[in-house]
This record gives sequence, C-alpha cells and structure tokens, in this order.
Amino acid sequence: MEPILDIRSVRPDLYTYSLGAAPAAELQCGDFFETAERCLLDAGQGLHRYFDQVQIRFAGLALGSCTVARMLEDPLGLFQELVGSTLPV
Repeated sequence: MEPILDIRSVRPDLYTYSLGAAPAAELQCGDFFETAERCLLDAGQGLHRYFDQVQIRFAGLALGSCTVARMLEDPLGLFQELVGSTLPV
C-alpha cells in the first residue's frame, strides 16, 4: 500500500497537505508551510519509518509516485520534476 500525499495551496505563499490510504480517507496535516517543497519534506519525515513509496497529488491532481527518501533528499527537485509544465511552481 502506498499512502496518498495531497498538497494544497491555501494562498500563493502558504501550503498544507493531507495524507490518506484512499482519496476519501484523508488526515489533514494541520500545519502550514511557505512552499510546497516544505510540505514534501515534512510529510517525508513522518512517512520514512513506515513507507518506502508515496503517491503525490497537488490540489487533487495525481502527479505520480516516488520514494519517500527522495522527498527527504531533494524536495525542491522532486516537486519541480512532478509538476513539470503542468502546474506553475
């Protein structure tokens, strides 16, 4: 099973995320971060003990799957790779 990480923009300079095993069963993080990359890093810090892979979404749009280690090692590069030309960074 891969958890689903969904990052959402609260406003242009504020992001939050939710985690779930299915899209309908999400747990809101409750914290806010200045960048989407910081959301990846924070979620990765909590997930790395339990999961190797995670599915990533941005505002509900599926971006792909990656290793939790990559979230910890290169959150900026990972986010840029996932959104590519689909979303503005």
